[in-house]
Amino acid sequence: MAQDEISRLKADLKRFRQVQEMALLLNSPSSFDDLFQSIVHQVTQITEVDRTSLFLLDESGQQLWTKVAQGVDKQIHIPVGVGLAGKCAAQRQEILVHDVAAHPDFDSSWDDKLGYKTKTMLCYPVFNRRGELKGVLQMINKCDDLFNAQDQELAQVCAAQVGVALENFQLLEELRQGFESFIRTLVETLDAKHKLTAGHSHRVTEYSLFLARKLGVDETHLDLLKHAALLHDLGKVAVPDDVLTKNGRFTTAELAVMQSHSLWTGRILGRMRLPRNLTNLPEIASSHHERIDGGGYPQGLANGAIPYLAKIIAVADVFDALSSRRDYPKYAEKLATDSGCGPLALSLVFDILQQNAGMQLDAELVATFLRDRAEVEQLWHKLHAEEDA
Repeated sequence: MAQDEISRLKADLKRFRQVQEMALLLNSPSSFDDLFQSIVHQVTQITEVDRTSLFLLDESGQQLWTKVAQGVDKQIHIPVGVGLAGKCAAQRQEILVHDVAAHPDFDSSWDDKLGYKTKTMLCYPVFNRRGELKGVLQMINKCDDLFNAQDQELAQVCAAQVGVALENFQLLEELRQGFESFIRTLVETLDAKHKLTAGHSHRVTEYSLFLARKLGVDETHLDLLKHAALLHDLGKVAVPDDVLTKNGRFTTAELAVMQSHSLWTGRILGRMRLPRNLTNLPEIASSHHERIDGGGYPQGLANGAIPYLAKIIAVADVFDALSSRRDYPKYAEKLATDSGCGPLALSLVFDILQQNAGMQLDAELVATFLRDRAEVEQLWHKLHAEEDA
């Protein structure tokens, strides 16, 4: 066998393995952002080009936008029908250009902005399983020669793989948005039941996420925290209206009924079929009234037995309860005197948080929250201004 033929077979085998590797990426546990970065990198290797861009189709605006664009930091938006990628989308077919400078549809302004020289280009439409256009794969500057028939076949295979990844991404995104809207609807239902505390769950969520980010909590746990904070008072739907909306202090019996809302939160959420990443949601959401000293409810958990994210929600919950209007009098400095039903001054709220650090609330979390008082105050003004608008 001639040396040239051996070299060609080795090159073909290498490309075949690269295509296999790209197919295996579809089953990787990576986030979709990482997945698309990896896939685009593989396309660049397989087709032997300088750089690759993956454009997604915004059907409502009839625009393409870059999900991944190698060599470009900013997101690029192109109207369908404009430029080579836009023409590919409009015609729903492959476009191969060996000399882009001579092509009437080539937009050289991007080269001018990026200080780059585009010479050759291969654009391939990306479809889902139903044949709906979802984007365009754009491969730029074949490294050693012009694009050939094998490159076109490989581009078709790559586009099909990208189409599978995109469809999976969009299906999961639809599920995520559907679940998110369901959660928001539950919270709005609770708000409608008790108008005075409307917005409480949203504000507690924002304060919780603020504190968690200061603590360096990762994105996966931030998502869990967000849903737990939004739903922490869901159990109030089981509290009778005459107790929930009572104007004034509770009797001992009424207080017991009111405190049962945490238990109900856990029960209701425990009956839901939750996504895998939210498995611990019932436990976290129902533990926001537990205390570090073990004197909380519903289980009387102490310090280490309390879920960490629930401790974050507890700080946010106390802060919002004290700094917002309620239909019962609040305690003031040293928990000694009532100060009416209106919001307390933020300086006093901060003092109360400090007084409760290590007893009701986690001391480290309180210290982190109080360390950035100015930012907390800005967030408080922002959230209350949004509700008043």
